Amino acid sequence: MATFLSKKGGFKAVKHTNGSPYNGQSNIYIVASGQTLVPGDVVKLTGTSAKGLAEVTAATGAASEQILGAVVGTVNVKLDPVYGTMTTGTISLDTPQTAVGGGYILVADSPDVVYSVEKATFTATDVGLNLDVSGAAGGNTVGVSQQILGTATTAGNFEVLGLDLTYQSLDPTVANQSGFAQPRFIVTGK
Repeated sequence: MATFLSKKGGFKAVKHTNGSPYNGQSNIYIVASGQTLVPGDVVKLTGTSAKGLAEVTAATGAASEQILGAVVGTVNVKLDPVYGTMTTGTISLDTPQTAVGGGYILVADSPDVVYSVEKATFTATDVGLNLDVSGAAGGNTVGVSQQILGTATTAGNFEVLGLDLTYQSLDPTVANQSGFAQPRFIVTGK
């Protein structure tokens, strides 16, 4: 079997539970003060708002959290989509895609979205289990999410629906392989 190459990038929306492909649907939210978020980070609502938009913060995967969805994009810091304005100067496309407190992000927040995400020590028996989120939100120096699926727990926020065979297949004779799972977040009350 070939060696698995880690391609961290957090949670990537790939399809819906009915099998249709993810079409980019998202909603705009504002980032809570003191937060840095990048595409692939999992977020939750803070319960407050600013400029008429709900505010979000990074989800840690605690059992009591209600996951909103995953960040699928950021709005350049020089643009204000609420008022339709832009600050002076030029927009740099070379900087990492990050959003800090007061910035705007796009979140795939539909409860039927299925994601592709890396999980260390992934086995076929993880399918059907509830897992939590592991890794810090906010990315690294190049703006890549470091979040992955964590350990199995009955109180986990993500239900693993299957393997993401886009990136690899798992050799059933090899234990504790890294791989990509296809989870969806669990809606409380279902």
